[in-house]
Amino acid sequence: TMDLDKLFVAEHHEQRISIKTQDSNDVRISLMASRAATTDYDLTGQIVWPVAVLLSHYLVSVPGKEHLKNSRVVELGAGCGLVGMASAMCSSVKQVVWTDGNESIVDGLLKDNCEMARVQQKEKIPPGNDDDDNSQAPLLNVAPLLWGDRDHLKAVQEVLIDECCDVVVAADVVQWPAVVEPLLHTVTALLWKTRETSVFLLGIVSRAQSTYDLFFSLANEMGFTFRKILPLEFLAGGILPDSCQEYGGRQTEIYELKLKAEGSMFPLLLMPQKDDQHDTTLGRGYQKMAFLPC
Repeated sequence: TMDLDKLFVAEHHEQRISIKTQDSNDVRISLMASRAATTDYDLTGQIVWPVAVLLSHYLVSVPGKEHLKNSRVVELGAGCGLVGMASAMCSSVKQVVWTDGNESIVDGLLKDNCEMARVQQKEKIPPGNDDDDNSQAPLLNVAPLLWGDRDHLKAVQEVLIDECCDVVVAADVVQWPAVVEPLLHTVTALLWKTRETSVFLLGIVSRAQSTYDLFFSLANEMGFTFRKILPLEFLAGGILPDSCQEYGGRQTEIYELKLKAEGSMFPLLLMPQKDDQHDTTLGRGYQKMAFLPC
């Protein structure tokens, strides 16, 4: 029998991404990805999108590394996993878990890039290097995670050290209104135990103003505060490299979102499930869609 999921797996090639830090040092990341740009919902995650490169620049910068220090990081909608790989390049990070809702991508592309990240970590931190406390390479894991799915969420939490997450990262995941609510429910559940110190770092592109506005409206409703991270905070001269700029002039942005210590909505996904409860993988606007792209 034919595995239909494999019809939506593109041909992958090794790509080398160069990320320049504020002190002009280059961080080079090698990963597998598709070279062909596409808007097909099952293929979008298999290429390197400009806002993922921008978020990676932030994560290897001084303020980005402060967020990652001693942190357990989960990347949502990872696709080829560039953002998680940039996180793993920070030697003081504890753990990186790549997740995606497409299990064919998880079992293929993401696992391949996780292995590539391990190799690059070994090159960066030689065995037996005990000169400082940060010489230990982080724990790297891959797991399926459909946003809003309780079983997937529980499995990811069980993979995490002490079942806690300190930092959620995601790039170019706010594209369809139907996935906004499940995305935010998933982030809230992941960060709930550590909400006094945890953070959600998001790379976003406004392709549809209504979806962009819906995301921030729901984030506010669910108890998130947010601020835009300006390029001047992490890029030399505040100038975006060409690799971080979207075709057509759409703006690539990074936001820092935090749950309020008090007044945040208790995570729906951590509540006992009721028989009559609606499907939490479906968000507002689902009725207008023929399929669920996440």
